[in-house]
Amino acid sequence: LQLKNSPPYILDILPDTYQHLRLILCKYEENQRLTQLSENDYFKVYIDSLMKKSKRAIRLFKEAKERMYEEQSQDR
Repeated sequence: LQLKNSPPYILDILPDTYQHLRLILCKYEENQRLTQLSENDYFKVYIDSLMKKSKRAIRLFKEAKERMYEEQSQDR
């Protein structure tokens, strides 16, 4: 079949991630429980991880530039 192993496409993931975060935030805003959300350890770990991965992706795109589009590139 010669299937290629490739990571999820970032432009597909970002809108979904944004929508899910907005949904979570809206649920907590409706009930005036934003403090509860900010104290949730799982949410804090998730947001921290998301921020680190986002910064890493930005740095990678800045440094790798055109190499990101080469299938055999280490950066990809």
